[in-house]
Parts: sequence; structure tokens; C-alpha cells
Amino acid sequence: MQDTPQTTFEEGRAPLWSRENLKRVTAAAPLVRYVPKHPAFLIGALAVGVVGTLAWRNRQKIAARARPLLDDAAARARPMLEGAAARGGALRERLPLGRRNAADPAANI
Repeated sequence: MQDTPQTTFEEGRAPLWSRENLKRVTAAAPLVRYVPKHPAFLIGALAVGVVGTLAWRNRQKIAARARPLLDDAAARARPMLEGAAARGGALRERLPLGRRNAADPAANI
């Protein structure tokens, strides 16, 4: 994960009045009719907002506690990945010569 370049949310973000954003708004429009009849929508949205805000404020603490778990999972997954790479190499050797040396294996499908 550390090899990926850092990006900001502003890169690639669509303009506010883009077609995609307008589609999202119109898809959520029927919800507005049901909220007065079913206040659980508002209660759920409030709960998600509170949990999201708390998670954002405590993200450094959460990251510090999750790091050992993620490192342990990566260490346990490494033998599985190496075994899968070995099986993939063995399968690649069984392919016909024309497909074995292709730069993009998906191009030959």
C-alpha cells in the first residue's frame, strides 16, 4: 500500500452540476417523499453521520490500533500469495507458446 502515490480528493472530481451528480440527486429524490412517513431514514442518517464524524476525528488512533492487525494479516497472507504465484507460473508453463509470452494475457482471451 505504501507504493501507491498519494492523491487528493480534488483530482478527478466531477463538477458540482455534472451529469453524474445530477443523476445521484434524482435517484435520491423519492427518499424525500418517504422521510416524513418513516423517520427511521433521518435517524439512520444521523447515526451514520455521528459515527463517521467520530471515526474521522479519531482516525489517527484507529490507524495506530489497526496497524498491528494489518501487518499480521499481511504476514499470514504472504505464503498464500507465494503459493498462488507458483501455481500460476506452473499453469503459464502449460500454456501454448503463442499465449505464454504475451505481454497482456487478457488480450488473447
